[in-house]
Amino acid sequence: MNISSTIRLLVVVATLFGAALSDNALAATHSENFENATGNANSFTSASGMYFSTSGSSFLFSTQFNSYFSPYIAGKFPTTGCNGCTAPTMNVAWPSGQRSLVFGWGTQGYSAVRVTAYRNGLQVWQQNQSGTASSGLYKQQFSRVAANASEYFDKVAITWPGGGQAGVGYGVLLDNFVSIDAYATPSLAGNNQETPVGKLYVAPVSVVVLDYQNHPVANVGVVFSAPSSEDGVATVIFAATGDTFDTDVTDANGIAMSSLMTANAIEGPLLINVSTSPSVGLAEFHLRNLSADTIFANNFE
Repeated sequence: MNISSTIRLLVVVATLFGAALSDNALAATHSENFENATGNANSFTSASGMYFSTSGSSFLFSTQFNSYFSPYIAGKFPTTGCNGCTAPTMNVAWPSGQRSLVFGWGTQGYSAVRVTAYRNGLQVWQQNQSGTASSGLYKQQFSRVAANASEYFDKVAITWPGGGQAGVGYGVLLDNFVSIDAYATPSLAGNNQETPVGKLYVAPVSVVVLDYQNHPVANVGVVFSAPSSEDGVATVIFAATGDTFDTDVTDANGIAMSSLMTANAIEGPLLINVSTSPSVGLAEFHLRNLSADTIFANNFE
């Protein structure tokens, strides 16, 4: 190496599972009061990350029910009266597991609601709730908080058991949905590393998945994805797969770790994206492949 060669001494700034892990990862809150829900009351995607869809009779999203469904707005239901007709169902889905749900509901012709929660297509809980009668309207606020990890959910079906009243135009209105993610955004370690092209990075990358009580979450599938080597850009090759992706499953401590990584022959920055199943949030690692004549110790967070 000659004098003009780049010389870098990069200092260890964190330990693999120590200071690099965020102590304040926050779970996301989703909310929707349908103020901007126009056009189609049967299918609506909320900006906060909820997807609403219906089966059976149509739903009416009404911002006029923000004050706990009072006063009752008559004559705005999309269905006509029926005798023993099938109650409509609203489905609400999230891209990640939820720990809590609050919403208001009101009907004409149905006195109770049933909420069934699912995770990965399997039922995890079901709760019935009676409404309070008021001038022909039944209304109530529904709330549920997961008692433990087994009650986390990513979809709910909201139904009204029983048939509509004969000759009465019934309807279902819902408003002010609020839910909170069951998991915190994954904390990460191994970020901000640098190594010369063709060399091993000093540490693998890893994530720690915690629930909303900061307890580790086991058995979450994790995929680490670097840029494709076919794109002619800086990337890494994982030892376990011989490719630009790697997989792991969180252990009892909530930790998932990649295998060792080798920089390819192209200099430059790169991102390793992390996806999980079930989805618990997103994470990304920033790495850089340096020129071959760089002297280094190590550097990661």
